[in-house]
Amino acid sequence: MSELSSTLQGYLQYFSAYLRKQFVEKTKTILLFIVVMFFPNANVKMFSLFFIMLFSIVSDIRHNKIELLTFLPFTSKMIYWYEFSFMTFLLLLSTFVGLPFYDSFLLALRDLLSAMIYLAGYYGAIITLTMLGVDGVAAAFMILIVDSLMCAWRSDSNIYRLISPSEQGNLIGSLVFSIALLFVGYLAFDKRGGKR
Repeated sequence: MSELSSTLQGYLQYFSAYLRKQFVEKTKTILLFIVVMFFPNANVKMFSLFFIMLFSIVSDIRHNKIELLTFLPFTSKMIYWYEFSFMTFLLLLSTFVGLPFYDSFLLALRDLLSAMIYLAGYYGAIITLTMLGVDGVAAAFMILIVDSLMCAWRSDSNIYRLISPSEQGNLIGSLVFSIALLFVGYLAFDKRGGKR
């Protein structure tokens, strides 16, 4: 039990160091998009998360900063999950600070869940394409455009709308699909070591 406790404490210390690094390097961007995420609307939170991903992990991959992080005590696995946890932390922080702007707590939780599904799906998909050699910014906008076009196709046979990370026609379906994308992204990132 004490071994588990010390391992968990070690991971928390590394995560704390990762948070400090992100806040020091990206203070202006983080503050701007956290303020935008105070607005009580899931779509606004998704919009902000999209740009946080671009200015955070995508920027780090693009400028080969991931390789520098692996010289520190961070493994590629840790970087992938710490980055996801970092963005989740920003989402939680903005949602709970912005609670007074919501009509009800349940509505805030619904928006939080929708934004989390979006974050998991887009984060995994963007990382996967980037690890396949596509430029991170191009990958992000390709996913955004394809997702938007697929959701815009209004037809009863359009199953994609049910599982889309942004449309979320079926909450459970989109949650499962987004988690699958998140884990595919993890496998791609771990295999490539964060290098495209």
